[in-house]
Amino acid sequence: MIGDNLQILITIGQIIIAGIVAFATASYKFGKLEQRIEHLEEDNKDNKSEIRGIGKDVSEVRGQLSANNPATYLRRKSPVTINERGLELLKHSGGEKFIEDNKEEMIEKLKTIGRKTAYDIQENSKIVVKSYQDDDRFTPIKEFVFKQGIDLEIVLLMMSLHLRDIALEKFNFTDIDIDKSDPTLVSK
Repeated sequence: MIGDNLQILITIGQIIIAGIVAFATASYKFGKLEQRIEHLEEDNKDNKSEIRGIGKDVSEVRGQLSANNPATYLRRKSPVTINERGLELLKHSGGEKFIEDNKEEMIEKLKTIGRKTAYDIQENSKIVVKSYQDDDRFTPIKEFVFKQGIDLEIVLLMMSLHLRDIALEKFNFTDIDIDKSDPTLVSK
């Protein structure tokens, strides 16, 4: 009987020792796990701040890309026309005033280059407007695009479409005539 009781006490002692070892091991592991979680939370705070910064950068780049995308300023129809944002750019850049102040001279250049079709007027308006890039009168427009971070080609396009609309009327064409004479749209 003493031998049985001793055996029971030894077994209970082994269970208690195993429990203490298991508890100590689990406590150690949980402590390590808790440290890792705290470390990850700290990293996460840094990452959240970094992600916010990246989000702001992406928004800025998106805005820049949008500002330098011609589609931002045009209506999606044929023939191409300037939308409200394009009209604002044309006005604020000084492009509208430039065309108005120099339209007779520009119309004469269009006559010289050629104007058989409405499409010719559209395409040649681009050539005429670009021919003024190095003219001193064009300097305020170039300064505007530089300060605004806008591609000069965008403003040139808005100006050429404005000149085209004036010239179409002057040469007795309509915007519908552009599609009729566009070689990429005319069926063969």
